[in-house]
Amino acid sequence: TKQKDTVPMTQDHTKQEESLTEHIASLRSSAAGLGASDTQLPMAQVPQAAEPDYRAIVQSVSSIILCMRTDGTVLFMNDFGLSFFGFRADELLGKNVVGTVVPQTDTAGRDLAAMISDIGRHPELYVRNENENICRDGRRVWVSWTNKAVYTPEGELREILCVGNDITVRREAEKALERRTRELGERVKELNCLYDISRLLSQTDSDFEYVMQTVVALLPGGLTHAGVTGLAGSKSG
Repeated sequence: TKQKDTVPMTQDHTKQEESLTEHIASLRSSAAGLGASDTQLPMAQVPQAAEPDYRAIVQSVSSIILCMRTDGTVLFMNDFGLSFFGFRADELLGKNVVGTVVPQTDTAGRDLAAMISDIGRHPELYVRNENENICRDGRRVWVSWTNKAVYTPEGELREILCVGNDITVRREAEKALERRTRELGERVKELNCLYDISRLLSQTDSDFEYVMQTVVALLPGGLTHAGVTGLAGSKSG
C-alpha cells in the first residue's frame, strides 16, 4: 500500500527525526556488543534480546527505518518501510539496497550506486541526504534520509542506520514551481520584446530598413516560446 507523503519537513520535524535516529542508533550500538564476537549473527536479530523496547520503537513510528551494512546489504527494515516500498521482509533482507529500493541512477542521471558506496565509507558526509528511491512496482519516490553510523564497542564501523520520510509530493511541487517560474520568466521576456517593437514602430521618423533590422535582432532573444521561436528563427527556402 502506498503511504501518503509527509507534510513539508519543518525544523522541529527535522530535530525529532535526528533525535529518533540517535536513540535507535544508541540501542543498536549497545546491541552490537552482544553480537561482536559472532560476525555471523544478523544485527537485526540482536536487539530483540538486548533491548525489549527496540522493536516496539521502530515498528511504531511512521518513518522508514533501514539498517544496512557498509556495502549496502539490508539488515533490517521496519514494517512501515516495507509497506512503503512494497516488499516483504524475505524479499529484501540480505539483498543490496541498490537494485531493490535504490535505483542504479536517478532520473537526472545521478549515480546512486556510487552514492551508496560512499555512504558506507564516509557516513559523516551524509548525515542528512535526499535522494530518489524506487518501489517494488517501479514507482520513483523521493525520500529525506537521516543517516547514522553504528559502531561496535571496539570502534569498528558495523552498519548504517537510516531513517527516512517520503517527500515525493514536496519535490514534485518544487519542480512544478521551478517550471512555472521559468515559464513566467520567458513570458516576461516576450512582453518586453513586444513592447520594444511597439515603441520602435511608433517612431515614425525611423528608417524602414533600420526598423526591420532591429526587429529581427530582438525576436530571437525575446520570443522564446516553442511555437513563436520556430517562426522567428525559421528561414525561407
